[in-house]
Amino acid sequence: DEPTTYLDINHQLEIMELLKRLNKEQDLTVLMVLHELTQAVQYSHYMAIIKEGHLVTSGETSKIISDELFRDVFSVDVQLDTFDNKKYV
Repeated sequence: DEPTTYLDINHQLEIMELLKRLNKEQDLTVLMVLHELTQAVQYSHYMAIIKEGHLVTSGETSKIISDELFRDVFSVDVQLDTFDNKKYV
């Protein structure tokens, strides 16, 4: 549950890269709760979006995330940009 909360950016990236490496090298499934949208989009292959305790949508991150989803679920205007075939907040 929120593995990078209260960490400075250097340690946040270190933790996320460690989890990414464990996923790839040891074929481990990593399940985590993230409220940091940038990290969630960057590091998740699959997402489940929950609002007020109810599942809004789930699926492959690249297929379900959109500007509209963030506006509807989180009440924030964001712009998703694509770089190297990945979306970023």
